Parts: sequence; structure tokens; C-alpha cells
Amino acid sequence: MRARLLAPVALVALAATAPAQTPPPDVAAPPAVGGMPWTEPARCPEGPSRVNWDLLVGLPTGLRGQVRVTDDPATAWLVEGFVGAEFVLPTVGVGVRRRITCWDDGCQSFCVNPGVGVYGVYALLGGAVVAVGDVDLVWTRRLARGGSVDLGLKIGAGPAFADILWLGRGEGVLPAASVIAAWRF
Repeated sequence: MRARLLAPVALVALAATAPAQTPPPDVAAPPAVGGMPWTEPARCPEGPSRVNWDLLVGLPTGLRGQVRVTDDPATAWLVEGFVGAEFVLPTVGVGVRRRITCWDDGCQSFCVNPGVGVYGVYALLGGAVVAVGDVDLVWTRRLARGGSVDLGLKIGAGPAFADILWLGRGEGVLPAASVIAAWRF
């Protein structure tokens, strides 16, 4: 029993008589390398520019240009134009979209961009008009030396009205599902 009491009393006595540890010295900046003094890393640039170009791969596939018509990049209204292909048929389109920034830490952001567009699809012996409601889900990484990389997904659908020479008039629903990729510099 005496040994059981002696161990805790010895620990308390040692702890009370031990000198306090001194805090470590401040961490100094790393030494200069190649004659250049240590500097802060470059900050990420400002948000998206007023004019943007995206590559869409899927339905539809092509190039999309967007122009921001408001001054606030976080909650911007965008007017967009598209040129490319739907399946294998030449396609052009125009639309309007609202950028809603859900998260932005200065170097990375995630935006949800709902929008509507009207597409014209041309076939040799006919064509179609499609009104599409869709949403873009876009992750942006701004680069320290300027520019950014965008990756995202475009999902939507809309009514299509076609007139083809040998089939006559028709109606249907056309899906829109594309991968969005952009490198801005």
C-alpha cells in the first residue's frame, strides 16, 4: 500500500519542482535563395473577366461565348452565344444566364448558373428550333500567375419543334448534357 501512495506523490513532487519550458524561438523566414529575399506567394487574381469562352462537350458540343452585363461578378447576368453541333447537325444558339456564386475562397469558387437558351439546328432537308432550360454547375480555380481553369456540367432539357422534308413536322424533348471546360489566361 505504501508503494501505491509513493508513486503519485513522487509524480506531483517532480512536476512541481521541474522548471517551465521556454517557448521555441520565433521561426525566422527562410534564407535568401539565389540573392532573392523571401517574399509572400503570389495572390490569386480577381474573379472572372467580362468576356468568357467555354468548350462544351456532349449535347450540345461546341464553343460558347458569354458576356457579363452586370458589374458584380458574383451575381452576374450573362448573355451567351453558342456555335457547334447537336448530335452531328450544325447548331447555333443564344441565351441568358444568371451566375450565382455558392462558395468562393479567393482562389477557388463553385457557381450554380441557371439559364435559358434558344437553339437552331440545321439539317440539309430541314431543321429544328429548341428552347432549353438548363443549369451549369461550375468549379473555378484561379491561378496565381493569372487566368483560371473551369470545369463543370451543363444539364437541362427543352421542347423541340422540327420540320424535316420527308418526315414532316414533329415535336419532342431534346436533352442538354455537356461537360464544360475552359482555360482563361
